[in-house]
Amino acid sequence: LVIVTADHGEEFREHAGQFHASQLYEESLRVPLVFLGRGIRPSVQEQPVSLVDLFPTLLDLLGVPHLPELGLQGRSLAPDLLGSPPPGADRRPLFAELGPWEKQPAAAVLEEGRHKGILRRGGDLFELYDLVPDPGERRDLADQEPERAARLLARLRALDAWRQAGR
Repeated sequence: LVIVTADHGEEFREHAGQFHASQLYEESLRVPLVFLGRGIRPSVQEQPVSLVDLFPTLLDLLGVPHLPELGLQGRSLAPDLLGSPPPGADRRPLFAELGPWEKQPAAAVLEEGRHKGILRRGGDLFELYDLVPDPGERRDLADQEPERAARLLARLRALDAWRQAGR
């Protein structure tokens, strides 16, 4: 089994940033994830996934049982790779964050593979993007779509409360 991935993308001033770990736009979040192994069908999967899915996927592809005490957060991508994806598996929200040790701590949520909210902590600046018509994240829709913005902001604040509770 061979897996190729990365822990972050790179910024080349698309949003005025350089290198990485300064923001949560797609140029920093989108990374390759390639699997090669017995039984894995050649395909390109378009649905967004998370790197927290990597460990449960490895366990399944190697036939190792998941131990409940591991507290795995991701979902196994093995069904997708082996040709039998579960219905609706790509509908869960995906989260990313820049920790408090970064210059500008922030969190992001991606809903339904297209609507993305970014919350910059400290200033409570919130941005909303629809990645289908705007993959470069140039048009902030937070003012035009207040209900969606409020829903995604609530998800990010719940994530922050969960983090603050020490989970």
